[in-house]
Amino acid sequence: MLWPRGARASSPVELARQADQLKPGQWVWAPQIAPKGPITVYVDLSRQLATVYRNGVRIGVSTVSSGKPGHETPTGVFTILQKDAKHHSNKYNNATMPYQQRLT
Repeated sequence: MLWPRGARASSPVELARQADQLKPGQWVWAPQIAPKGPITVYVDLSRQLATVYRNGVRIGVSTVSSGKPGHETPTGVFTILQKDAKHHSNKYNNATMPYQQRLT
């Protein structure tokens, strides 16, 4: 199994530089830039990028792979309703789904 490749950045400038060079399956993370506060994730479907903000400050960027024709990714504002670090699927033969987050 291939795992995504990630990198850490030490400053907003380094985060921006690395974010502009991401390839599919890659991410860059710099949580120390804004260590506390509410988190928002913005997904840009046209660019296939997810950007993480804490207190309005960008702290991470990841590539995403969204829906395909007939299975489009819905747009809107979604609140996480449930989190479960040790979740098991009730739909897919009790498959493990670590760090599950329910949106709807």
